[in-house]
Amino acid sequence: MPITPRGNSFMVSHGSGKDRVRLTRKTLAEAETLLAELEAAEKAEAAAKLLAAQRGDPTKTLQDAYDRTYREKWKGSKGERTTVLNAKQMLALLGPDTLVTEIDSDSIADALNALEDGDDDTDGNSAATVNKKLAALNVMLKGCMDRGWLKAIPHTKRRKEGNRRTFWYTEDDEREMLAACYRLGLPELADWITFGIDSGMRRSEMLRLKTADCFNRHIHLHNGETKNDQGRVIPTTDLAEAIVQKARDRNDVRVFQGMTQAILRGQWDALRTYLKKEEDPKYIVHVLRHTCATRLAIGGATAPQIMAYMGHKAIQTSMIYIHLTGHNLAGVSDLLKRTPLPRPELKVVGG
Repeated sequence: MPITPRGNSFMVSHGSGKDRVRLTRKTLAEAETLLAELEAAEKAEAAAKLLAAQRGDPTKTLQDAYDRTYREKWKGSKGERTTVLNAKQMLALLGPDTLVTEIDSDSIADALNALEDGDDDTDGNSAATVNKKLAALNVMLKGCMDRGWLKAIPHTKRRKEGNRRTFWYTEDDEREMLAACYRLGLPELADWITFGIDSGMRRSEMLRLKTADCFNRHIHLHNGETKNDQGRVIPTTDLAEAIVQKARDRNDVRVFQGMTQAILRGQWDALRTYLKKEEDPKYIVHVLRHTCATRLAIGGATAPQIMAYMGHKAIQTSMIYIHLTGHNLAGVSDLLKRTPLPRPELKVVGG
């Protein structure tokens, strides 16, 4: 039986062998909810594995793709140094151990957004530089397709050079997404969305976040645990604090214990499909981070405050959100106030 009474509580047993999970809940309702969440996560992970197998060889990693491409195309070429630097940055962003079959348009878009945000470079990357790094990735993926490791290259639009757009979710968008998550039986994705907007954390940071690193109503990210290796402390909102407490109540080590890269991708795809947003460039995971920064700016946070909260390496990146909201111009129009001149009396001609 997946749920069995255990004294004054109920034990939930799910899975088999080394993958078996046994957790205790105080009430039957809580146990049934947990079981439903575990079953939904298992289905999403199974679907992701099936999809990966359909996409090509599920054993080859992006590191394998880089190694082969370097030997066959880039080594000794005229532009070797620059191309290798671009390729290695994409390798770092997507993860060298990531299976090539798991790389999709969403994960690539997240990586490109991270480049523009300045997560790895002091001032962020221009659209032209981002396009060069995307081109290096596409060469690696094209090689994968030629070798049969990949069935198709994920479609990703090149950045329009000289014109950068930053998307964010409105509160109406957020409510719509959360309602859809609950209708789809994806409560952990709903918590992910709420936590992502309120913390501004990157996807990789949230996947690794431990409950032990959340105390005194702050999230403590240590040096070496963030994308740019610089630690930071983030105050938690009431909603984020409640999500951390739920993980503590379950005795989970990580705040999002049941979430993996593959599960997140599967659930996010299900959400976008349900909302008919598959072609909407705004509907990617990374936009949760943009939303946090934008809402901070709308609320009146200064660029240095946004920089500290988000972990930007350069204040120019934080200023982007100030410019989007116009708060850097607040009150400036008052400088143009003046007493209107009296209107001349109108004379009736020929009256």
